[in-house]
Amino acid sequence: MKTKRKVCGVGINDSLTPINKRITLPHPKGRQIQQTVWACPIYSLWADMLKRCYSVKYKAKYPTYNGCSVCDEWIHFSNFRDWVNSQDWEGKELDKDILVEGNTIYSPLTCLFVTKEVNYLFLCKRGCTKTCLMGVRLLESGKYKASCKVGGRQVIGTPRASGMQAHNDWKTMKIKAINLVIENQTDTRVIEALCRRVKLLEDSILNNTEIKSL
Repeated sequence: MKTKRKVCGVGINDSLTPINKRITLPHPKGRQIQQTVWACPIYSLWADMLKRCYSVKYKAKYPTYNGCSVCDEWIHFSNFRDWVNSQDWEGKELDKDILVEGNTIYSPLTCLFVTKEVNYLFLCKRGCTKTCLMGVRLLESGKYKASCKVGGRQVIGTPRASGMQAHNDWKTMKIKAINLVIENQTDTRVIEALCRRVKLLEDSILNNTEIKSL
């Protein structure tokens, strides 16, 4: 029996059922071609997770995934598939660090599925230069301005004399954005995780400190 090639050099596809369905189509020049008409969505999730952790090319493009890994259990596709099927996953995205801030390991204890609006909350970017704080942009006037998407609408702050003032404006906007998303959640784990982020932002405003990540 031919040994299957490992996915991204580590993943073992031990599925006893097909991960895709192909049909044979005629070719104008007389040859036959194969066309995929169905692909297992859970396999796609698994392969993408492995790529984020073990593809050198992918991590060169997205360096935030450097140091990330997949637990031993999930190296086998069947184990990952069983876990996914026990979750409310359809139409949602796999997340590894909302439950455990700063987590780098994909595992049953650290991962869950969240809506796109939840995931979007954590796509926080530093300003236009390395000297700018998160959520802040340096204006040509030398002042600083915060911006944040709240409830699907981009909110722009008042120009401030210091980057920290604008950074605090951004925190206030982010708190409002998170609270709006919390209202739509039913998973208590997600609600608790988002409430922790709100507390983190509130404490940071009170202490006038920098937020580097959520």
